Amino acid sequence: MVYLWINRGRSAVVPFLRFWKGSATITRHRGWRRPPIFILLVLMALLLAIVAAAQPVWRGGSALTGDVSIVLDCGSTMARPGSNGKPFRGMIDRCETTLGPVGGKVSINPVPGQQVVVAGSAWAATARTMSPTLIATRLDQTVADQLRQTRGCVVVLSDQKLAISNSRIMQIVPDKPVPEVAIIRLAARSRPHPQVMIRLENRSLMKSIRLRVSSGDVKSDREVTLGSIG
Repeated sequence: MVYLWINRGRSAVVPFLRFWKGSATITRHRGWRRPPIFILLVLMALLLAIVAAAQPVWRGGSALTGDVSIVLDCGSTMARPGSNGKPFRGMIDRCETTLGPVGGKVSINPVPGQQVVVAGSAWAATARTMSPTLIATRLDQTVADQLRQTRGCVVVLSDQKLAISNSRIMQIVPDKPVPEVAIIRLAARSRPHPQVMIRLENRSLMKSIRLRVSSGDVKSDREVTLGSIG
């Protein structure tokens, strides 16, 4: 609109106005005139923004050739339940959809855990048999090792922020976890006096919670004040 308003007509300075008798012949020039380059750039940027907002995914008919390395985060943050109820908060399903068929071999590198190399068609089923742990993990060293040892794509399945930046890295994050209050440590002893120690981790907006410990017919309830999230 600004461009049309600015270029609504060209003005010219004349020394006088000539009047004449009879009808005047008006000649109109029609034709396409290329807009300025900045208008073209703005239109191109709008088109790219629309395409990016659609989040297109290429699903070609041919399988992904070459070997793929997957770094699977099996740390404590992956043990939290997701909104969809699936293992690893839906990361494996999302990765399977993004990669599509894989023609080569896939090396699955769980952290913590041992590397497993399987055929491209079996990697998702193999990853679903693995389980998260309660161990705090760091993936930077494993990702760096895979970049050094392989030449293909390195897929990282984690919600961690990596300190490594490389064009071969593809990171897929999980769904948001369900808010909860988790028991992360439990210890009990019977001597010299029966005693139970419980450590909680607040992963919700709750400020307090009622905790009940029972053994046989004996029950003990206590109101526990929770700390901040995390």
